[in-house]
Amino acid sequence: MKKSRSFRQHIRNRWVKLKAKLMLPMRRTDLAGALTIELTNHCTLACTCCPNGRDSSHCRPKHTLAKDDFEPLLKQIDIPLRHVFLHLHGEPFLNKDLPTMVELLVMRGVSKFTVFSNAYRTDLDVLSQMLDKLGGNELELCFSAELYDKQTYERLRHPGTFESLWQSLEAIDRLMDSHKQQYSLISI
Repeated sequence: MKKSRSFRQHIRNRWVKLKAKLMLPMRRTDLAGALTIELTNHCTLACTCCPNGRDSSHCRPKHTLAKDDFEPLLKQIDIPLRHVFLHLHGEPFLNKDLPTMVELLVMRGVSKFTVFSNAYRTDLDVLSQMLDKLGGNELELCFSAELYDKQTYERLRHPGTFESLWQSLEAIDRLMDSHKQQYSLISI
């Protein structure tokens, strides 16, 4: 009995040390300077897995965050920002003010951007302008797409086609190459 109690205490002590060493500092340093911004809830697809998708009973009214509304919101944030996530339930590249917003965020000290997109018919002009405004800061592109199976993709990502998605991904890759922009690509 004494042996099992000391083993449980040993495991508990290890857990407390691990939590103090790894988890708590990460929360204090990484999340405090992070912000998620929904630029629009408009989308190029009507996915079954999205609240703005095929089941319109959950849809919110369509809205796009304008630059004139973005600037006052940014002024209200009183913590230093390092990382901005541009996503939620819309396609960020449909917002024509995205490059200007990125420029304002870079001037504010943001050094990392994570953009979630469905990659379907991405507006390459908006992406190109955004790349120009990044100023060498880190960009992480996350594409929500079922890349493993054509049938699954086309069933979930209505009215998207697998071929159009691949064409879009190839065009995005060429654009990133032409801008000599380092990026990490994540498929969700």
